[in-house]
Amino acid sequence: LVSEVGLKVYDLMGNLVIALFEGKIVPGTTVISWDGRNEAGLRVPPGVYLIRLAVSRGSVTRKLVITQ
Repeated sequence: LVSEVGLKVYDLMGNLVIALFEGKIVPGTTVISWDGRNEAGLRVPPGVYLIRLAVSRGSVTRKLVITQ
């Protein structure tokens, strides 16, 4: 079964920092890493960000802290 998935990072104002993944994924383990850069390729400043995983059945949001 293939699921439509979105993995995005937002700042605390709700602005999209970067879309890490948007597309279809088959069930199983998938690893997606983020190098701390925004859509323009620039490093984001230290602070708190929100990472949101959305799938067809719902979504989950977690805090992510960048220290350097």
